[in-house]
Amino acid sequence: MSIITAKFAAAVADSMSTQQHGRGLSDAQRALRKTGLGGSEIAAVLGLATRTTEDGAVRTGFDVWLSKTQGFESISTVDAERGIYLEPSVVEWYLARTGFARGMTLGTVRHKTRPVALCTPDALALKPDGVARLVSVKCPRHAHDWGEEGTDDVPQDYLLQLQHEHAVCSSFMPAGSLDTQMDLACFVGGELRIYVTHADPEQQGWMLDDAEAWWQRHIVEGVTPPLDASAGARQYLKRKWKPRAEVREATAVEAQLMAELKDARMTMNAASDEYEVRRRRVEAAIADAAGIVSPLGVVTWKARKDGVRVFEQRWTKERK
Repeated sequence: MSIITAKFAAAVADSMSTQQHGRGLSDAQRALRKTGLGGSEIAAVLGLATRTTEDGAVRTGFDVWLSKTQGFESISTVDAERGIYLEPSVVEWYLARTGFARGMTLGTVRHKTRPVALCTPDALALKPDGVARLVSVKCPRHAHDWGEEGTDDVPQDYLLQLQHEHAVCSSFMPAGSLDTQMDLACFVGGELRIYVTHADPEQQGWMLDDAEAWWQRHIVEGVTPPLDASAGARQYLKRKWKPRAEVREATAVEAQLMAELKDARMTMNAASDEYEVRRRRVEAAIADAAGIVSPLGVVTWKARKDGVRVFEQRWTKERK
């Protein structure tokens, strides 16, 4: 074992959580992840996510907030399961391709001086000189978001994830023991592609600053993030209230929200994020009522017999 590798092993021992031997995360790791922000969450918290959730929505800070505070997850279970079962084989393929050795399994680790930052690296590969390289494994359903192998032309979420993980690991590893290059081992279309990116300390700094500010406001201070078009926001509203039967008169503020929704309906695609945001605001205003009415019309969010709430809008000028 090289001197660098020995120092690395000692440093990791001080930072490691309970590891999971086998597939997926242990209960201890899941509990630990509630106490900070991991690499797969950082893009959403920063408002820079591009990956979609199970129903096609982009994951947002609202989804992360729900995960931390209420245990609701909006990540596709199919995608997660595929990654869990394919990851070990992809790592072996990557090691065979590069000729690197398998490094220590870290489990979930915490930044040495900025405890909000956590990460669970997929793999560490040891180069012949004993320096460790971070490797992230991805098994996407399709390749249309992935560019030429050997480049960093990959979904932005994954680049941010690796920067976050590098920031965490470099905080406790000895100088020179962690490579500045990071690899994404992508299994897609029946082949292994290796993509490359490099650590950017300046970017890592502002990412950590913004992540800590988000955590302080929304987790420590308990401020609910603004409603958005995410799957999490939709589920949050559905579960928050037990609906009643009456349609009530809208307040002045609620009437303004109705006006904004009406305008969005007339000028925007119903699938647009802005329309969804305006709809969420009206749903939040309706709360446990069956709907609200104003001179503009009536918007209802009534519960069917099976408990599912149905959103409908009828505007005055549309009435016969």
